[in-house]
This record gives sequence, C-alpha cells and structure tokens, in this order.
Amino acid sequence: MIAIPIGCRRGAYRRSVNGTKSVIGEVIEMKLIRTFVGGVIVGSVVGFLFDPARGRSRRTQVVQRGGRLLRRVRRRTERQVSMATSRATGLFERSRHLTVEDREPTDEKLRDRVQSQLFREPDIPKGDVNVHVENGAVILRGHVDSDAMKSRLSIKARSIQGVDRVENLINVTD
Repeated sequence: MIAIPIGCRRGAYRRSVNGTKSVIGEVIEMKLIRTFVGGVIVGSVVGFLFDPARGRSRRTQVVQRGGRLLRRVRRRTERQVSMATSRATGLFERSRHLTVEDREPTDEKLRDRVQSQLFREPDIPKGDVNVHVENGAVILRGHVDSDAMKSRLSIKARSIQGVDRVENLINVTD
C-alpha cells in the first residue's frame, strides 16, 4: 500500500493506492473542521457583542454576570477555607486536651459522664435509676415503666466513651 500526494488544493490529503484516506488525511480534515467551527463561534460572539444597536448593553451584561460569578466563586472558596481551617483547629485542640485520664477515666469520672449522658433527656426518670461503675463496667439498677426504656438506657450507656461493658439490672414495673 503506497500513499501518494494529490496536489496542493484545500483539504489535500494522501490517498493510498486503493483509494482510501490515510491517517494523515483524516487529521488534516479534522483540523480544518475545527478551525471552521471555531471561526463560526468567534464570529457569532463578536457579532453578538459588537452589534451597533444592542452591543453596549450586551457587553455590560456580560461584565456584570462575569463579576457576579467571580464574587460567588470567591465567597464559596472563602467559606470552604474557613470551614477547613475551623475543622483542623478543632481537631488540633481536641487532641491537645486529651490526657491520660480522659482516655482511661476513673470510675468516679465515668459514673458522672454516664449519668450526665443518660439523664439528659427529660423522659428518663432520674430518681428511679442508679448508676454504679466498677473497673469500667457500668451497672444500672432501679426500675422503669417499659422494656423499651430499659433497652434504650442500656444502648445509650454502651455508646459512652470509656465504658467497657454494661450490666442492666433494671426491673420493669407494670
């Protein structure tokens, strides 16, 4: 298969002996199409913006919309940077304030933490439930009105940091 040139006319490309286009011809043809389409687009934009009747108002609109877009992008970026900075600062401060006793709290501190978390909700009866802590194990004693409340207290106590296990000895009263 031998490729031979076909003159110097516009869109000239090489054809092989059997008459099919070569890769070089297809590349040149695509460049011509892109150039033509690009010229049409640029010409349309220039005609639209520099129209003697309405060109000035259209140019003003483009400037205003472009400015609005830039301001919006700037505000979003500033917000995202601020949120990332705040998040990083919070993580740093949280890690700085963790001490050995916070990671492994004493039984007394753990009992206070469990009580404050459990009795935060107003529908949980404070006086009817007692909390004891022994070596990281939380023991719940007392009585509540329903099985749902009993299991809710148990689940909530397990989710507190520092609690190893929960022993639920709460009785359900009818």
